[in-house]
Amino acid sequence: MRWSINSTFVVAVWSLALLLVLPLKTLPVSCEPTPEEPPYLIEFKAYVDVSSDDASRVTISGTLFNPAGSRTAVKAVSIPLGPAELIKLDPSSVSTSEGARVEILDGQDATSLVVVLPSPVPPGEKGAFQVSYVVLPGGYVKPWMPIGGNSTAGGYRMFNFNLYNPNLTMVQGITDVQVTVLLPRDALLTQLSPLMNLFYPNKPVIEANLVTRRTQVSWTNLTVAPGEGRLFIVTYSLLGTPSPPPQSQQSPPGNTTSGQVAPMSMVVLVGSNGLAALTSAALTYLLLRRKLTQPREAPTVKEEAPPKTVLSQLSPEEMKILETVQAAGGSVSQRDIPPMVGFSKSKVSRMLKRLEELGLINRTTLGRTKLIELSETASRLLSSSD
Repeated sequence: MRWSINSTFVVAVWSLALLLVLPLKTLPVSCEPTPEEPPYLIEFKAYVDVSSDDASRVTISGTLFNPAGSRTAVKAVSIPLGPAELIKLDPSSVSTSEGARVEILDGQDATSLVVVLPSPVPPGEKGAFQVSYVVLPGGYVKPWMPIGGNSTAGGYRMFNFNLYNPNLTMVQGITDVQVTVLLPRDALLTQLSPLMNLFYPNKPVIEANLVTRRTQVSWTNLTVAPGEGRLFIVTYSLLGTPSPPPQSQQSPPGNTTSGQVAPMSMVVLVGSNGLAALTSAALTYLLLRRKLTQPREAPTVKEEAPPKTVLSQLSPEEMKILETVQAAGGSVSQRDIPPMVGFSKSKVSRMLKRLEELGLINRTTLGRTKLIELSETASRLLSSSD
C-alpha cells in the first residue's frame, strides 16, 4: 500500500490535535485545589468555683487537633467571655498554663481572652490550652430578691454563666463539651420561684461532698453549643436562709393551723365589719345629699389608674418574663430569655415589645442581641407587690 502526500498530511494533523487536546483535559484536574480542613476541638471544658462572697474562679481548657489537610499552624486560641460590664472580670486574676501567655481584648461586643500557645501546632498534630480568671461579685453570681421582698441581702443566689464558642471549630459527635459548677460551702439547691427551675439545662449530675459540705453540678456529654454559645443557670441559697415566700395566694392572717378562726379574731372581725357598714351608710347618705343639693358640674376627666394596676394588666407569661429578669439581677440579654422561660424567640420578642411600651423594661442594643433591664417602675412594683 502506498501512502500519498494527502494521507501523510491527514495523519500529521490528527497527531497534532491529540497532542493539543490531551493536556487541556488533564490540566483542570491537576489544578483543582484540595479542600482545607480547619482545626477543631476534641475537648472544651469549663470549671467554675463559686465562693461564698459571690466571686467566681473560672478555668477553661481544651484539646485541639490540627488536621493534616490544614494549611496553617494554630498559634493562639481566642475565648469570648461576654460584655465587660456584665461579667465584671478582674484583669489582675487572668493566668494561663506555663509557657503560654494570655492577652485581654476589650471589643465593642465582648471581652475575649487570647491564649498564645507556647509553640504553634502544625498540621497533623494535637495541642492543648488552659486559661483561668476571676469574676467579681455581681458578675456570674447575682443576689435574688423574692417577690414581695424589699432587700437582696438574703442568701438567695442565681449563678448565670455563658460558655461562648472559641475561634476553633466545634464538631457535633466529636467535640466533648463539659461544664462543672462547684457551689459555696453549705449552699443548697433552691427553687427560687415556681416559674423557675433549679438549673438549666436540665438533668445535670449532682454530687454532694459531706466532708467539704459543697455541692457540685456538672453537665457532661453536651451537644455542641448552638450559635455563639450556651447558657448555664444554677439557683441556690446559703445555709440559714429562710424558704422563699410562696408565690401562690396565701391564707389570710388570723387563721389557725386547723383552719378555724380564733375567738378573739372573730370578735375583731365582727366589730370591724359592723363599723365598716355604718361608715359606708353614712358616706352614701352624705354623697346623695350633696348630689341633690349642688348644681350639676361639668364632667371631669377620669384620672389614670395608679401605677400598681400596670402589673394587673399583664398576662402570666409576661409576668414570668419580668420575674425572670428580676431573678437574674435586673438585667439579662434577650437571647438568653427564651431558654429561661420556655417560650419561642418570636413570642418573647412580642412580649418584650409590650413590656417596653408599658414602661416596665428598657432595651439596649448589645452587639447582635439586646440587653433587657427592669425599669425603676417595674423594680418598685415588683418589690412592693404581695
